[in-house]
Amino acid sequence: MSFTIGGTTSGLSGSVVLQNNGGDNLSISANGGFTFAAALTNSSSYAVTVLTQPAGQTCTVASGAGTVAGANITNIAVTCAANTFTVGGTVSGLSGTVVLRNNGGNDLTVSANGSFTFSAPVAQGSPYAVTVLTQPAGQSCSVANGTGTVAGANVGDVTVSCAANTFTVGGTISGLSGTVVLQNNGGDNLTISVNGAFTFAAALINASPYAVTILAQPAGQTCTVANDAGTVNGTNVTNVTLTCSAIAFSVGGTVSGLSGSVVLQNNGGDELSISANGTFTFSTPIASGTAYSVTVLTQPTNPSQSCTVTNGSGSVGSGDVSNVSVSCTTNSFTVGGTVSGHNGTGLTLRLNGTTNLAVAGNGPYAFGAIADGSAYSVAVFVQPLNQSCTVANASGTLAGANVTNVTVTCTTNTHTIGGTVGGLSGTGLVLQNNGGDNLTVLANGAFTFSTAIASGSPYAVTVLTQPTNPSQTCTVTNGSASVGSGDVTNVTVTCVANTFTVGGTVSGLIGTVVLQNNGGDSLTLSANGGFTFAAALANTSHYAVTVLTQPTRQTCTVANGTGTVAGANVTNVNLSCAITQPSTITVSISPKLRGLTTSQTQLFNATVANDLGNAGVTWTSTGGSFANPTMTSVAFSSAAAGSFTITATSVADSSKSASATIGVTDLAGVFTQRYDAQRTGQNRREFALTAATVTGSTFGKLFSCAVDAEVYAQPLYVANAAIAASTHNVVLVATQNDSVYAFDADAKPCVQYWKKSFLGTGVTTVPPADTGQTGDINTKIGITGTPVIDPATGTLYVVAKTRETVGTRCSVVSPCYFQRLHALDIATGAEKFGGPANISPGITVPGGAVTNEPTCSSSAGNVPFCPLRENQRPGLLLLNGKVYVAWASHGDQDPYHGWVIGFSAADLTQAPVLFNTTPDGIRGGIWMTGTGPAADGGGNIYVISGNGTFDTAAPRTNYSDSFIKLSTATGLSVADFFTPANQSFLDSNDFDVGSGGAIVLPDSAGSPAHPHLLIGGDKQGVLYVIDRDNMTGFNAGGDQILQTVPITAGPACIICGIFSTPAFWEGKLYVAAIGDVLKQYTVANGVLSALPALQASDMLGFPGASPAVSSNGAANGIVWVLDTSNNGTPNPGLTSAPAILFAYDATNLNKLFSSPTSGAGAAGNAVKFAVPTVANGKVYVGTQDELSVFGLLPN
Repeated sequence: MSFTIGGTTSGLSGSVVLQNNGGDNLSISANGGFTFAAALTNSSSYAVTVLTQPAGQTCTVASGAGTVAGANITNIAVTCAANTFTVGGTVSGLSGTVVLRNNGGNDLTVSANGSFTFSAPVAQGSPYAVTVLTQPAGQSCSVANGTGTVAGANVGDVTVSCAANTFTVGGTISGLSGTVVLQNNGGDNLTISVNGAFTFAAALINASPYAVTILAQPAGQTCTVANDAGTVNGTNVTNVTLTCSAIAFSVGGTVSGLSGSVVLQNNGGDELSISANGTFTFSTPIASGTAYSVTVLTQPTNPSQSCTVTNGSGSVGSGDVSNVSVSCTTNSFTVGGTVSGHNGTGLTLRLNGTTNLAVAGNGPYAFGAIADGSAYSVAVFVQPLNQSCTVANASGTLAGANVTNVTVTCTTNTHTIGGTVGGLSGTGLVLQNNGGDNLTVLANGAFTFSTAIASGSPYAVTVLTQPTNPSQTCTVTNGSASVGSGDVTNVTVTCVANTFTVGGTVSGLIGTVVLQNNGGDSLTLSANGGFTFAAALANTSHYAVTVLTQPTRQTCTVANGTGTVAGANVTNVNLSCAITQPSTITVSISPKLRGLTTSQTQLFNATVANDLGNAGVTWTSTGGSFANPTMTSVAFSSAAAGSFTITATSVADSSKSASATIGVTDLAGVFTQRYDAQRTGQNRREFALTAATVTGSTFGKLFSCAVDAEVYAQPLYVANAAIAASTHNVVLVATQNDSVYAFDADAKPCVQYWKKSFLGTGVTTVPPADTGQTGDINTKIGITGTPVIDPATGTLYVVAKTRETVGTRCSVVSPCYFQRLHALDIATGAEKFGGPANISPGITVPGGAVTNEPTCSSSAGNVPFCPLRENQRPGLLLLNGKVYVAWASHGDQDPYHGWVIGFSAADLTQAPVLFNTTPDGIRGGIWMTGTGPAADGGGNIYVISGNGTFDTAAPRTNYSDSFIKLSTATGLSVADFFTPANQSFLDSNDFDVGSGGAIVLPDSAGSPAHPHLLIGGDKQGVLYVIDRDNMTGFNAGGDQILQTVPITAGPACIICGIFSTPAFWEGKLYVAAIGDVLKQYTVANGVLSALPALQASDMLGFPGASPAVSSNGAANGIVWVLDTSNNGTPNPGLTSAPAILFAYDATNLNKLFSSPTSGAGAAGNAVKFAVPTVANGKVYVGTQDELSVFGLLPN
């Protein structure tokens, strides 16, 4: 039988190792009972010892040895206690007795320099604190290294240093205004500049003598010291007193030019009367440093003088002031008075026979001043024009004041008015001057009015009564002016016999007729109304009016055409005209075709040929309203959308008219890529473009707007935008040069409202070579994806990509790459909402993908966004207050992923709206030929990803080669998806399903079982028809979606890869693949036709085309296709040539129009994946260097 060995442990604060019988070890870390592991048989001996002591402690064993006696051993006692150590150090400089204290209680009296040790030891790990309890007499002791913690050894480095006490010497100073220097004991100097207390810098030991003296007195003052010497007596000396006072000096100077007596004053009170030139001194001295101010209190009189003071003010220094200067000069006064009766011209007065003064008018005058006491004499030197002036009070002597009583009085000369009369043969001629002085003239010759007129006054001679027998008319020449300096004799009155005109009225005239009077005076008339022959006839003369030339297609007859002039104008000749030949009128109207918005006005002009009476036209329309109609023009507008006919009808011949067709749209704008968030590619509010108006003769290129780089983004259109202080239709264009333009959508030639560039010093576009891929985008990379517009706030959102060599961590050797979301005001191009938002590598999603990219290296467990690698190709989506942006890559240059990031439209914040297609894999880019993410009415977003990693089994994080439905309820998350069963094959052969975009079909295209459809294509040329409510996910055994329709089944297909997005209109799907023609498939009851119902005839190269459809609702559908195969992209070729715009009737795919391949009517050189924008009768095409605008030709 075996028994255990054990006992209890107390006082343990660490870990102790016990040993029994030299071999059984037991480690203990807590107080209480313990038992060795090895039991012993009865009668066995035991011996317990401490093998390893605990840190800072010593443990002892009691009852540790013995013999087992038939029971367990439990009485072994292990007692542990902390180790203790002494605390001490050294004392120096001590001359008396100091009492030290440790830890607030252990006191030690020390009376000599040297080492010391406290009596009470301190336990291991405990603190110690040495302080001075009582200072030695006359000394102060300080402790160094006095605190710490005992660490397994005696403390011996506490240092106590003692030194004798010292005291300062000082006191107070008063009256000081400068700087004084004091000295203590002949060596300690102190400079003082202010009154108050002072203290010498050097302190003295107790019982030391002190003696304060003045080393340097302040300028202008004397200072004295009281209590200046003594012995330090255990306290600071503070009773030394320094008192300072100023030194006083006299103030004076010199007087010059004085002729009488002047009184000076100093500082406003000390007066001094001076009667002679020379020196002077004030009686009251002024203290040094005090201000003085000398002024003139009383100026001298008889003669009147003015004295001025120089150097009159300042502060007294260290001596008398003697430089005050007083200069006196005799005053001068003017001589003058008043002038009256002066006409203002030519008067000159003279003073004292030498000084002239020209006087311009009546009133006061004055000559220049002369010295007081001088004699004066004023006379008229030059009389004024046509006047005589006299002087009163002309002479005298100045007596201390201006002379103002010399008066000058002027009177005006008068002259007669007259002239000659000629041609007078009648009687009764009466002339009149100035409306009142009448003169009867009986014969030719000289005449003179009886009343003379003053010089300078006006005269006006008129005929009061004309002569009779015979009747004459007399006219006056030189009849009015102003009288000068002599009689007026040049008034001429000429009389001639009276004549009368011949005229009448014309009616019925629509052309031009020529009349003749008396066989010689001809008059051409082209309008109805009154007429008058140019040549007047004398009274009693004969007149005879006839028609010299009849108007075209008319005959005119004269009534009352002959007679004799009887003292009055003849006005009763009547000419009546009538049409005698048939009409040859034709009417034309311009423009013949046009598109308008509901807020625009169109001016129409009508031209009427052979409209002999210029009667013009009347205007009618099938709707809308007219403004300012005239016989040649009218302004048309309509508040309602529709197609209208405007007709101009000849007034002269109502059977002749011309008409114009105008389409008025209420389309608010094309705010997003492919017209709507569903990406259907249809504009259903187009009224001007129809199969009848889009022809080779009526439709073509209207104008172009130059841009600075390729336009990959679809142009956007805003109707009735408030811009440039008015309302205009605006088209907005983004380029690869990181520029955004706002152009007038209608103006020819092009009008640019603003341009916004995101480049600058050190900020450029990204060279394609930097991405490692030079085959996807030409020349430069800037703005690729189509912007989106929020019409509610007037904001355009766009992502720009830049390469930057300035800024933090950016340089020419190591450039930085940025992508930023900008919010621009469409009215001005200005940044909004605190933008732009930086889309940086700081944006990450959780994942295990490794990004071996220096510009955006990944951290463990996070996948960063890489601005250099990610290609923002898809158009932006605005949905429920957020702007969604998607990315792929440049070619397949790793590392990259597919991204969708949502930003707040209100403030551009991003978190937490993020989705990455392959966070634990690679690739999965979202290209979709530039088509933006699509959205349904429930707020879900649809994208298609390209080749890359796909998880065939749940849980999935990688979704390459997939149609993905993203829920926006909380951030972005996969709500459903479809991945083809052959995904692995698609991935390994680069047959992406994401080469084209997805479109959300309207519910009308679905069936009751599958009302919500989604369609998209892939590089193999397969169309996928998917139920959005059950996308079926991934099924390795075979696809479970509604349909897969290969377009290779249709005719004409050569390559058939779908690098485009179909368009949908009225149950029809329009597809244009590579090496194929435009095809129309039907969609009925949720089923896509297996074969195309119709196809066009024009073969399309790479990359095919993304069609667009314009229509008036369900009518007048036109499919617009842009052939961009000559885009010049290095892959697959280098050729650049114009894009070709095709228009097809949407119902039968008959070609309506194709743009030329060269010449003025051609579009600009093509850009890969470009999409046309159709709005308000125009088609906007982005090219390599211009925005090409096609539309209805006006005539």
